[in-house]
Formats: sequence, structure tokens, C-alpha cells
Amino acid sequence: MTIQHTPGPWTLHETVRGIRIEDSKTTVCSVFPRGDKEANARLIAAAPDLLAALRLVERQHEGRVVGIGQTKCECDVCAVVRAAIAKAEGT
Repeated sequence: MTIQHTPGPWTLHETVRGIRIEDSKTTVCSVFPRGDKEANARLIAAAPDLLAALRLVERQHEGRVVGIGQTKCECDVCAVVRAAIAKAEGT
């Protein structure tokens, strides 16, 4: 079973207690005033866009075979992109 994340875009809303990250229907998460709350909240809010960008890079490299016998691109960029996507998807 694959669990899907709340679709983006996500937006920031400052509250008395911290920052709330929301999609158009619900609160995705809240960040409370500790350390760099605004920077953390902006990074969280950008997550769906960042994941979409990583998937685009991965698609752009599909079929780019660098060596004999490879079935997918094995360049450093693709390795980092695939690792980040896997981390975001929990795989």
C-alpha cells in the first residue's frame, strides 16, 4: 500500500502560536516558535514543488544511458535525485 502526501501547493499562514502550512482544504502541519521556524516552514511548504522538480529531472534523464548494459542513467545527478525522491516517498 502506498500512502500519498497531501497534494500541493502548500501555503504558509502565520498564527499567534507559530506557522501553519496548508493546502486548499486542510492544515498539513504546524511549526512552532523554535529556532529558525520561518526557514523550516518555508522548506516544508516548498516540499511538493521540490519533489515535482526532482521527478522532472528524473524524467529528463530517462533513456540517457551512459555505459554499456545500463538500463537507466547512473550519473551523479540522477543518483542524488533518486535518493531524494526515495527519501520523500519513504522507500
